[in-house]
Amino acid sequence: MTDRSHDPIGPRIPPEPARHIIDPMAFALAFVAAPLIPALALCWLIVPAAAVFFGGPLWLLLGLPVLLWQMPRTGPDCAKIALLALLGNLAATLEISGYLLRNGTSDALGSLLIYGAFGSLMSLIWGALFAWLYRILLPKLRSDLERVYRANRPISPPDPRPHTSFAYQA
Repeated sequence: MTDRSHDPIGPRIPPEPARHIIDPMAFALAFVAAPLIPALALCWLIVPAAAVFFGGPLWLLLGLPVLLWQMPRTGPDCAKIALLALLGNLAATLEISGYLLRNGTSDALGSLLIYGAFGSLMSLIWGALFAWLYRILLPKLRSDLERVYRANRPISPPDPRPHTSFAYQA
């Protein structure tokens, strides 16, 4: 193996890996459907249905920027997105509990910790479901868009230059 530490140009920087281009339609559908599918599928349980009302604003405020930041870097990786959703929920729970302790309203701390425990479970589910739905919707929507584009593609006008494909014969 060659030593490149004495390279006159400098050390070689590896090329940046290709970034995933976010499809906005698949992203929006997966982002909205991720909290709603568990709530509708498990509607007889109180926790998933209530999680949409209690965790939905947090999903919008924290989940959207984190996903928009992470998706170009890793693509729709279920494990990484679920872990980021869990870390975002834990960070928000710790921040709110620190605020409550600082202001002397520690009476709500117990309910906040219960809220954080159920929120951590739901954030894992929502994050993994988001990535899974995005991976399913992405090829379907891209093929539909390509089909619509091909069907509605404008026909190019004829070439105004004279046709000179025949060879000159003397």
